[in-house]
Amino acid sequence: MEKRGLKKTKSGVFILPILMYQNIIKKSPYYIGTYILNTHQPRICVVFQDITMDEDPTQLVTLMGVLVADPLYINQDVLDGEVIVEFRFPSKFKKDFDLILEGRYSELSREYKDILMIDHVEESLQGSARSMFDILYPTNAKRKAIAEALDVRYDSIPKELLDIPVLENEIFCRLTEYKEKYESRECVN
Repeated sequence: MEKRGLKKTKSGVFILPILMYQNIIKKSPYYIGTYILNTHQPRICVVFQDITMDEDPTQLVTLMGVLVADPLYINQDVLDGEVIVEFRFPSKFKKDFDLILEGRYSELSREYKDILMIDHVEESLQGSARSMFDILYPTNAKRKAIAEALDVRYDSIPKELLDIPVLENEIFCRLTEYKEKYESRECVN
């Protein structure tokens, strides 16, 4: 079976947490990634390895049953050996969705930041070099520490501590299209 590159997308970090069962999704051995389907009327998809490729698909069949219960669930389909599960993005967070696409993480709403932090509290407490807390709440002290660690001038560190998502990596394309783009080097995965 052909597989897409398993590069972690920013959609998986900043958009997947809006789903009710995101922790179950991320722990599934069938989980491939999270992608954007539509940027104007935000829709996202979660991609899994096709269950028909497995001798015992019980775990993924159970997971699909759970995902259908998510209030944001739209539908699912099998394309090119992958199960594509489509969800709508809550309209009340449309502004946050747009800010994520612009890489303006520190400007996300307090409510959306709280959702993102639920999954990243331990990481922030461990004091990683650039935790989710630092990305959502960048401080001058953190920018200064990064500048010192990189041995660069403080003013060369941008306000946002994480780069803008590369839409070519974030927007879903069928595996056959992905393979064509990758082989022609149009895709950076």
